[in-house]
Amino acid sequence: MFTAEHKILNLTDFKNEQGHPLPGGKMLAEIMRQKELIKPCSEEEVSYKLTELGQYIAESGGWLNHVEKIKGVKKNTPKEFKKPKNEVKRLNLELILAGIIIAFLCMLIVSCI
Repeated sequence: MFTAEHKILNLTDFKNEQGHPLPGGKMLAEIMRQKELIKPCSEEEVSYKLTELGQYIAESGGWLNHVEKIKGVKKNTPKEFKKPKNEVKRLNLELILAGIIIAFLCMLIVSCI
């Protein structure tokens, strides 16, 4: 899809599975630019250069593989970062109990004065 030597991508390089020019090539280029995969080489925006991210994704098997890798990373986040609900409830109960004890001790101190 791009020339390996310069990593330049022309609008005419946007093709479908059969090798025919893609009718929405300009729109696809704009989406890729917004995703920071390419940047325009000229003011006419008919040729684009791959960014580092774009080059990495192209060399790693393409956009769909990249998205699958991201999904896999999200699924495999360590459980230590996710606090179970019962642990959060327990912490809240401990804080409430500590507040009640402090309030009781304050009232006890005030009544002794």
